[in-house]
Amino acid sequence: EAGSGSKSGSDDDDDGQEPAVGEEDEFVKEVLGDSNGKAGAGNTGANTTALGVRYTYPCPRSHEELLDVVKDVEVQEIPTIVQRIRALHHPSLSASNKEAMADFSTALVDHIAYMGNNDQSLATTEQLIRHLHSLSRTYPTEIATAFRKHLQAFQERGQPTAGDLIILTAIGSVYPPSDHFHQVVTPAITLMARWLGIASPTTSAHHTQGAYLVRLVLSYQKLSKRYVPEAIRFSVRALAAKPAPDASQKKAHLENISAMANLWKDKTAFIEIFQPLLPELKKATAK
Repeated sequence: EAGSGSKSGSDDDDDGQEPAVGEEDEFVKEVLGDSNGKAGAGNTGANTTALGVRYTYPCPRSHEELLDVVKDVEVQEIPTIVQRIRALHHPSLSASNKEAMADFSTALVDHIAYMGNNDQSLATTEQLIRHLHSLSRTYPTEIATAFRKHLQAFQERGQPTAGDLIILTAIGSVYPPSDHFHQVVTPAITLMARWLGIASPTTSAHHTQGAYLVRLVLSYQKLSKRYVPEAIRFSVRALAAKPAPDASQKKAHLENISAMANLWKDKTAFIEIFQPLLPELKKATAK
C-alpha cells in the first residue's frame, strides 16, 4: 500500500532500519540461499542464466555505472539484475557494502526517471519502485535526497517530463502520502499543485499531463482527504479549453471530477467547491 511506505530523513539514520525479514527475503534469497543452507542461484557455479543474465555483477555507484551494467540486457531483466546486486553486495556480507548500496539506491532513483523519459516498460519500472520501497528502510536519507534532486529539477524546468511523472508516482508508493508534513511528499504535492494552478491546458500534452497529475494528487490524498483547489481549477480550465480536449482526454477529466466529488463528499463546503464546475459539466456531458 502507498501509505505503508517508510518515513525518510527525519528519523535517526546513522545505522538505518533493516528491511523486514520477509520483504528482504523476497528480493535476495534466490541468490543468497535459504536459512537451511540450500544454495541460491548465485552458488550454482554457472555464470549466466539461460536468458543470458549473469549471476554476478559489480555494484554500480552512479547511474552511469548502472547503465553500463544493463546496456546489453533486455529491459525486463533489469529487476533480476537489481535483485542479484542487492544480494551479492548485501551489507551483512561486508561493512564496505553499506556505502556502496546507498549509492546504488540513488542510482535506481535516477534510473526510474530515465526509464520514463525513454518510454521503457511501466511494468519493469513498477518492479524497480518496489525495490526502492524496500531499500528506503535502510537508506532513507540517500533515497530521499535523490528524489528531492529530481523534484528540484522539475521546479527549475517548469514543465514535467515523463520521468518526472514516474518520480512523482514512485514517491506516492515509497512514502506515506497522508503525512501532514514529509520532506519528500510535501514538496511533491506542492509542485504538482503549483503546476496545476498555473498551467493552461491548450495542448494535447498539457491535457494528458494535467489529467494524470490531478489523479496522482487525489491518490496522495486518499487517506487524509485534504482539499486541493488547484485540482478543481485545472479541471474547470481543461473542460473549457480551446481547442477542446479530445474524447479520451475529456473522459479522463470527467473521471477525475467524479473521483474528487467522491473524495470530498463529506466536506462542509462541498457545494461551494463544485458549483464552479457545473456550467462546464453541462457542456461536456451534453449530447
